[in-house]
Amino acid sequence: MEQVPRLVCEYVRQGHDPLHMYQGKRIEYSDSLVSDFPNSPTALKCKAAYEMFQKARLILDQYSKAGVDTESDCNFLQPAFQGYSKAYMCGNVLYDRFKPPDNTPELVDQYLKHRPDDILSEFCKHIFVTKSHHNGSEFSKFKHVQMAIRAYEIFALKVQEANTTSTNRRQILNTVYTRLGSLYSTTEQKIRAKDSFQKHMTMTKGIMNLYLVLRGGFGTMIQRRLLN
Repeated sequence: MEQVPRLVCEYVRQGHDPLHMYQGKRIEYSDSLVSDFPNSPTALKCKAAYEMFQKARLILDQYSKAGVDTESDCNFLQPAFQGYSKAYMCGNVLYDRFKPPDNTPELVDQYLKHRPDDILSEFCKHIFVTKSHHNGSEFSKFKHVQMAIRAYEIFALKVQEANTTSTNRRQILNTVYTRLGSLYSTTEQKIRAKDSFQKHMTMTKGIMNLYLVLRGGFGTMIQRRLLN
């Protein structure tokens, strides 16, 4: 970022942790969360996220090598990295329950040297880095946030130009814009926060409009079949 707002510097000097306000309590998942609310989209998303996080973490626990050297290694790890990304986009509140092993960010880096165009796995890398708890002075914590913001800004531009499915692109950008909005808010960058949240809302509206169109088209198809 070009310039650190004076107010943010004052927060740092006063011992303000810029990420503390966004560190929620750990969510304890149980089957009753879903069974008690069988028709709840939120409960179903929570269940899907739990299952994806669980599967991805299991793969990482089964990987015994210290590095990523071959295509076989990449094939083994890809479902884990992409699984973390998909689970995070589905229900990030469950992330802390399935935090990856300490060496996972390094494994992602090595994996991306073999497969640099794997956008979902690169998003996983950003998740691991920004979700890591930075120990040190309050100013170093703030610098960590600055680096996270810059990394997400660059990544958002890359996703916009990536040769990936439109669904993955929308989901990733939607999540990134929300995350950027939160990080901008913690650093008192109100205009940038508003812009990021606006992009998120615009994309969400577009996804909902697409859903309504598809649902309307499906309904029309059913009506035609009934009439015939």
